[in-house]
Amino acid sequence: MGGSLPQRQQRLVEAWAELHQEELIEDWERLQ
Repeated sequence: MGGSLPQRQQRLVEAWAELHQEELIEDWERLQ
C-alpha cells in the first residue's frame, strides 16, 4: 500500500486485516 489511504482509514484496514489474518493466510495458501 502506497499510503494513499487517509490515516484513519488505513488504521481501520490494518485492524481488519489483523482480525482476519488467519483467514487471509489460509485463502492465500489455497490460491498458491
